[in-house]
Amino acid sequence: MPTDPETAPVLLDTGAVIAHMVGHAEISKRIRASERCFIPLTALGELRHGVHKSERKGQGRAKEAAKIERVLRFAEILYPGDQTADEYGRMIDALEAKGQRIPTNDIWIAAAAAQYGLPLLTTDAHFKRIDGLDLILFTS
Repeated sequence: MPTDPETAPVLLDTGAVIAHMVGHAEISKRIRASERCFIPLTALGELRHGVHKSERKGQGRAKEAAKIERVLRFAEILYPGDQTADEYGRMIDALEAKGQRIPTNDIWIAAAAAQYGLPLLTTDAHFKRIDGLDLILFTS
């Protein structure tokens, strides 16, 4: 029996996690409805960069770090491997051939989604440039 697309597992990109943390109602609702949520290691690195950046700007590092820890209570980390690297290589080659690059970390995130066969929950429309990527796109 096919999985309901409204409750299917999802891979969260950095923008989706941030939107959830700041209370974007539609994204939070979709995350809560998901059977399982995953976050690729690359997105976790970007989020942790934000923690260090907030400290440098004089904001509370502990507060920002706690937000990420709350996300990690329901989102499982997906680690890259050989297949992720292969997907990355395929995607970046296809983007370069079309002259349509996107940020490198986002290609790694998309590669993880493709590797694991998960729809990517995102707020970034540039992911539409990657052919065959299953997207759940939320815009402002």
